[in-house]
Parts: sequence; C-alpha cells; structure tokens
Amino acid sequence: MDSILCDICKESGDTTTAESRCIECATFLCKYCERAHRRFTQTKSHQVYKLTGTSKKDRERARKESKLRDVNCDKHTDEELNLFCTDDQTVVCNVCARENHPGHNIVDIEEVADDEKTNLRLLQGLAIQRKALLDDNLEDSKVALQEYDRKTRALLDAINADYDAKRRELEQHFDMLRNNAKAKTDVEVDKKKAKQRVIEGDINITEDTKQAATDLIADGHPIEIMRASKGTTKKLNDWKELPEKDTVEMHTFTYEPGTLDLTNMGHVKRELRNLCEPKIEKRTNVGTAFTGGSIGHDNNIVVCTSTHIYTYDVDSFVKQHTSTADGTFYDVCRIQ
Repeated sequence: MDSILCDICKESGDTTTAESRCIECATFLCKYCERAHRRFTQTKSHQVYKLTGTSKKDRERARKESKLRDVNCDKHTDEELNLFCTDDQTVVCNVCARENHPGHNIVDIEEVADDEKTNLRLLQGLAIQRKALLDDNLEDSKVALQEYDRKTRALLDAINADYDAKRRELEQHFDMLRNNAKAKTDVEVDKKKAKQRVIEGDINITEDTKQAATDLIADGHPIEIMRASKGTTKKLNDWKELPEKDTVEMHTFTYEPGTLDLTNMGHVKRELRNLCEPKIEKRTNVGTAFTGGSIGHDNNIVVCTSTHIYTYDVDSFVKQHTSTADGTFYDVCRIQ
C-alpha cells in the first residue's frame, strides 16, 4: 500500500493518511486525531511518534512495538490486561475478573488469542480468494468496456460515412445525430464505469482487510486480536458468498444509413441481440406479406399484416380467423 490510513478516521469511513502512531493504543493517527489524542485526559500521557512516510518501515516498527508492549488496565493501571472473559467478550485484568466478572468463564488471553488466529487465517484466505475474483471481475469489465468502445467508434464511423455523402444538405441533421449516438452510448458507459467503481471500492476494502488480518496473524498483540474478534467474525459471515460478477449489461447500438429523402434519414437505434435461430421445417405460401408473428394461447400461429391480424393452424397452416380490428399493425406478441 502507498500510505497508512488513520485508524480513527477509518472507523467513520474516511481515508485520511496517518502521520503518527500512539504506542500505548497501537493506533495510527492523522494530524487532527493526533491533536485530539494529546488533549484527552486518558491519552495525553501516551507516547506518540511521527511516521517516516515510508509505509514498509512504519509498519515494521509498529509490529515490533506491538509484540513487546504490555498493556495495562485503564481502571487498574498497575494490572496487566492478561485475561479474557468469554461471557462478556472483553479483555480484563486480574482485579476486573474478580470484581466485575464473578462466576464468568475467564481464560488466558494468550490461549484465546491463539484460537482466534484460526478465524483470522480463514479471513485472510477468504480475502485472498475474494481479491483474485474481484480482480478477474474488474478485468472482464475493462475488456467489455474496450469492446464496447470499439463498437461505439464503429457506430460513429458509420454515422460519419453517411454524413460525408450527404453533408452539404444534411449538416444540421447529422450534428444532431452524432450527439444522439454519443449521449446513448455515454449512458451505457456510465453504467459500466459505476459498477467498476463499486468493484474497485470492494477491492480496496478487501486489500485493507487482508493486510489487517496478515498483520494480526504475524505480529498482533493478543489484545488487538481479541478486540478485532467481532469484526473478524462479522467479516467472515459477510464474505460467505463470493463477490458477484459484473453483470451490468451495456446496450449496443447500430447505425442504419438513410437516403437523401429527409423523411427517411438514418437514425441511431439499440442493437437487438439474436436470442435464437429458428429451424424452418415446412414452408407454406399463403400469398400474404406478414409484418410480425407469434404463438397464440392455443398453440396456433398468430400473424399480422399492416391492416389485419390472422390466426393459422400450427400443423396445416390453414387460416382460422381474421380480425375485424382497424389499425396499422407492425408486430404481434403473446401476452403471458
């Protein structure tokens, strides 16, 4: 990672770069949180040192100090926090255990921290797997966007080619057409980029989680490990399901050239995907030009011309019914 973030700011979702570290609290601080840390009665006597700005060196020093230090109880300052209450899920000293946790299950902090490392290792492995999948998702998304960009350029090239043939008469029309095409594709690109930003944000969170788990496994103080226990368990539950693949679909568009007849000019339309290629088993000439067709509720064939709707028997293709409705029909479909 390029920089170490302030631990206090991270809890509220901010990404402020840390400039110092409190030895007693084992907490990285930004310049604003450091000022507050030095003012609070409970923490103003703590030792705070400035970071070097080199992430690797600063993390190495933090790991060494974390393993060597003994953390004493805030209430009983002469007592070391060396026990853990499994009933209340909290770190305690000997005096706290006697006075505030009578009858509770109290265990050695070192033992329970070693057990908690199992969850941390699970979280670490899950973070590694999740990061790999997110990287693949992001790469697939980028490839899709590149291909979409190629299609967009081809779309605009087709528009420009038609424009060159008609530009003396149609300058104003083609200006409007290009803007329309770009606006439509921009909407689709924005959708894909928005999803990419979500994936990239998830990657950053995953990398931070992996780094935190790795640091705790390697050099974490038992107290730190147990204080992180709830977060570790929550993250394990949250990450039981693998990250979803980028399924944001970008509609593609084609350009259909028109003629010099201004009533029949070209336009940008969304490209329709071919869902299937029907197999033709029998051809019948009925002497009528159809504009659309579908399968009816009785499995008969429903078709339309520009003026009528007809139904035909599916086997013999014999006409069964002709609509009396007036209108202009371009297609017909079956409503489920």
